[in-house]
Amino acid sequence: MEKEENKILVKNDGKFKTIIINLLLIITVIVAGMFLYSKYIGTKKIIVKEYRIASENIPSSFSGKKIVYFSDLLYGSSVYSDDLDYIKDKINVLKPDIVIFGGDLVHKDFKLNEEDRNSLIKFLKDIDSKLGKYSSLGSLDNDDVKNMLEEANFKVLINKDELVYSDSDYIVLSFIGSYNKSEYKINEVMNINGFNIVITHEGDLIDSVLEKKYPDMILSGNSVGGEIRLPYFGGVFSFAGSKKYKEEKYNIGDSKVFVSSGIGTKKIYKRFNNRPSISLFRLKSL
Repeated sequence: MEKEENKILVKNDGKFKTIIINLLLIITVIVAGMFLYSKYIGTKKIIVKEYRIASENIPSSFSGKKIVYFSDLLYGSSVYSDDLDYIKDKINVLKPDIVIFGGDLVHKDFKLNEEDRNSLIKFLKDIDSKLGKYSSLGSLDNDDVKNMLEEANFKVLINKDELVYSDSDYIVLSFIGSYNKSEYKINEVMNINGFNIVITHEGDLIDSVLEKKYPDMILSGNSVGGEIRLPYFGGVFSFAGSKKYKEEKYNIGDSKVFVSSGIGTKKIYKRFNNRPSISLFRLKSL
C-alpha cells in the first residue's frame, strides 16, 4: 500500500514540475515577444492621430485647412536615416497647409556626423506645406539644429506670435521658449487677437499659459507618451518638463490641449502600447 502511495506522489510531483516548466517557457516567450515588439515594431509604425477643430474663431478661408504637428523626432534614438523617407511620406500624404515641428530634433546622446546632418536637412526640406513650415525649439535643440531647420525652410520662432495668412484672413501661432532651459517669456506671446494656437515644447508650461489666456489650442510634446504605456496606469516614464500633462488631449476651459507622443524615444529606446505619432488637425469654421 505504501509503495502505491509513493508512486502516486512521484507521478503527481512529475506533473507539477512539467506544469511549472511549461509556465516558465510561456512567460519567457511572452517577455521575449514584448521586448522584440517594443524595439522593432512599436518604435517604427507611425500612426496619424486626426482631430476636427470646429470654432467660430476660425476664419472662413481657413475652413478645411489642415495642420500637421509632429514633435520629438529624437534622431539617433529609435529613428535613423533609413526611417526619414517613411516619416516624410507619412506627412506629405496628408497634404498639409501648415506644418509645425514641436522641437527636440536629435537625441541628446547622439553625435551627428555630416552625413546625418545632410539626411536631416533633406528630410525637413522635402516636407511639403502650402502656407508655411514652422518650428519651436526643445531643450535638446542647439544653434546647429536651429540652422538646420532654417536651411530646410522652417521658420524657427521663440517667444513670438506669428500670423499665418490665407487670403486676407489669418490665424495666430504663438511659440514659447523651452521650459527646461528657462527660455520661456509668456508675456511676449498671445498678444494678438484671432484664432490662437500656442506651441510649447514642454507641457509643464500649460498652466502658466492658461493663467494669461485660454487660447483656442495648445500643442505640446516632450513626454513621448511615457514610452511604455500600461492599462489604467498610463506612461511608465516621466520626463522633466512633462510631469502633469502626459495624456493625449485635454479640454480645459475654452482651450483644447494636445500632447504629442512624438516619434523617437528618450530613455530605453523602446515603445509598448504607445505608437509613434503625427497629429493632423482639420479646421472647420462655424
